[in-house]
Amino acid sequence: RRHAGPDATPDPTPTPDPTPTPDPTPDPGPTIPAGAVGAWGFDEGQGTTAADGSTTGATASLRSGATWAAGLSGTALGLDGVDDFARVDDRDALDLAGAMTVSAWVRPEQKATQYVLKKAAQGVTDGYELGLANGGTAFLRFNHASSGDTYRVDTTTPYPTDGTWVHLVGTYDGTRMRIYVNGVEQASKPGPAAVGTNALRLGIGAESDGTRPLKGRIDGVRLYDRALSAAEVAQLYAAPGK
Repeated sequence: RRHAGPDATPDPTPTPDPTPTPDPTPDPGPTIPAGAVGAWGFDEGQGTTAADGSTTGATASLRSGATWAAGLSGTALGLDGVDDFARVDDRDALDLAGAMTVSAWVRPEQKATQYVLKKAAQGVTDGYELGLANGGTAFLRFNHASSGDTYRVDTTTPYPTDGTWVHLVGTYDGTRMRIYVNGVEQASKPGPAAVGTNALRLGIGAESDGTRPLKGRIDGVRLYDRALSAAEVAQLYAAPGK
């Protein structure tokens, strides 16, 4: 019996077309806590207004020569410490009488009494404020006009003045006020029964009339009508300049 020749090489099984690799879903970036009643990213880089990214739609106006500067995310508000600031016209949504959060990225260039944001008038009209003290700490304060420093909580570490950015957050849950630096709570104390509301503009980088101006840069200002949790504050810190 003759040996058959070698088996014919079988046709190779056709290689299936590889499933196309889906384009990677673009990274949505860090999660930002929802529900802001004010959100100014200062990313316009030109002009004299800054849009509010929240549903409130409260545009900020740059005043007295305030400029645009390099920020942590896009551009930031640049302030000369003499007369520059931004302000937002009064809105009901900005009159935070109870639970709230105020948040901003700040790059201070001097140690002085200066405001990051304020909806109150020094010694005259109650409200809320996030400021920098000439002693070197940052602070959250309510109702200064009627209560002095009763409702003031300061950071335990000094704010930088060497060109470093710092993330400052003040929260109030209706009972306790807290201040966070770079995502970490530093201090807390009991707050007032209610925070005073008013018809003043919201000042960013100064009081609403431009007094006590900040020298440096401000980026990613956010307001909420609720107290963010520690985890949510950490989310904001993980999103520089947002």
